[in-house]
Amino acid sequence: MIKETPGTFRFGDYHFVPYRQFRKGETKRPLKGDSRPWKIDAQYEMRNIRSDRELGLSKYDWKKSEYSHEKFYEASGDSKCDIFRCIENGKLYVPAENEIFQYNEPKQRTKTGVKKPTLQEKLDNARQHLKEENAKHDGNRGAQPKKRDERE
Repeated sequence: MIKETPGTFRFGDYHFVPYRQFRKGETKRPLKGDSRPWKIDAQYEMRNIRSDRELGLSKYDWKKSEYSHEKFYEASGDSKCDIFRCIENGKLYVPAENEIFQYNEPKQRTKTGVKKPTLQEKLDNARQHLKEENAKHDGNRGAQPKKRDERE
């Protein structure tokens, strides 16, 4: 069962939540008429996106569900976000004209050149930490407390 959070919407067989807009510098080719002159149509910025045939939201012959860029944004409540997270698989997606692309968030660099973790990496690290904590907790649940004379 999907936990409904504010902003979550259904499109096709999946649930999405708006994630964020593109940041300045993440894209190179400006769109005409866009208020953010540095924003680009995702179809031209192939460095960080790829088709996701497993998701199957496209207009192509490999589609699993019907896709429309306009209907996607309509379902989102006309969100201003460029990037959306799929609740079912945790991946990031960018809607484009003919399909919804999987988005691989680029690594962020600081002025010192040290890489900052991306939001996706932070989420993955938090999930891993939670799994480890749950495993520790579950492992301790079956252990019997030591008797007073067995303690050091």
